[in-house]
Amino acid sequence: YMASYGDVRVGVSLDTNCMRCCCAGLGLVRQKLEGSGTVFLAGTGTIVQKVLADGETILVDTNCIMAFADTCKLDLKRAGGIL
Repeated sequence: YMASYGDVRVGVSLDTNCMRCCCAGLGLVRQKLEGSGTVFLAGTGTIVQKVLADGETILVDTNCIMAFADTCKLDLKRAGGIL
């Protein structure tokens, strides 16, 4: 998060799933942005917005996630051969 204007509230979101906190690399506490307005985010690499249809899934490296909506469900999948 760099900056915003409009009715944007910056807060925190706590993840209660210990496997996601420890293994997904996203941590226990994440920044949460709510409201209506414009937000400026800082990221590196090629940034792509992907809108998922109902029931659609996508497999990504968690180091590549910049943001996701509350309506998205984040699950872990074991990488081949590890544990």
